[in-house]
Amino acid sequence: MRKLVLYVLWAALVFGLFNMYLNARRTLVASVSVALEEAILEDYQERYDAELKLSTGQLGRKVKGVTIVTEKGEENFEFKDSIDETTANRLATQYLLAKIHPIHPDTLNALLQKELKKYIKGSNTGIVYTHYGASQFSLNDSLSIHRPFVHVAAPRVLDIKRTVSVQAWVDASPWFVVRNMHDGAFWSLLLFLGVMLWVSFSSWEVEDPNKVKFGKMILNKEAKKLKIDGKECKLRNQEFQLLLMFVEKPGHMLRRDEIRCAFWKEELGVENRVSNLLCTLRNALKDFPDYQIDLKGEDNYTLTYMGEQIVS
Repeated sequence: MRKLVLYVLWAALVFGLFNMYLNARRTLVASVSVALEEAILEDYQERYDAELKLSTGQLGRKVKGVTIVTEKGEENFEFKDSIDETTANRLATQYLLAKIHPIHPDTLNALLQKELKKYIKGSNTGIVYTHYGASQFSLNDSLSIHRPFVHVAAPRVLDIKRTVSVQAWVDASPWFVVRNMHDGAFWSLLLFLGVMLWVSFSSWEVEDPNKVKFGKMILNKEAKKLKIDGKECKLRNQEFQLLLMFVEKPGHMLRRDEIRCAFWKEELGVENRVSNLLCTLRNALKDFPDYQIDLKGEDNYTLTYMGEQIVS
């Protein structure tokens, strides 16, 4: 019964830990996505303010295209579906900025980390900036993105001609994910783990009324079986009943007439039977020398464990 309870509790612990880990990882991934969007907008605004001063007027309409002026003259862009004018303007401007003031991966990564701190504890992140198929890495780090447990966000296309994209990665190792679990859930899990360890290694045990102990001896009264130090000892019915009488008797001492009355109360001339029963029980226990049945006085017999009468 105890083992079954422990198995159920450990299974619940593992299931809870696994679900908490998955939830924390999903939160991390979602946070990176939100923080990257905010970092892109902030970086865009900084580069826009540094290079362009366009008068755009009200930008609340839906448009099918947009026109910008470059050194080559006017350039028209058409959209497959109508989009809001603000988004259209930003897509076109990102295309223009990529030529005169491109994204710097280190700058965008610093903005990402700043925004990410709003949602999770600090983590190792990186940016991959791609323009016309040529990639640049923040801190010139092109290796970390390929490490195990690194979460790599999908590329974000930024411009109207799909020539510019950015991609973020973040350390999503198990230890970092656990660190970012909700504090209440983390400490509850830690407390539950402590209780589980205490239960597993404590001497707690559900009492079974059908089992009687004496030293390393366990007698199952219902099954009429004896185990000593985990090993089964074969006993016949009368031998088992006599041993049980010894174990359950205070002081583990029986008088000869108690044994006779217990088994042959109405019969006469059974002294040899008493002696034979005592002898067969001793033989049954011969492989367990720690247990001895000794004669005390003329008619008293005592069961001892390692030479001592244990008080049960």
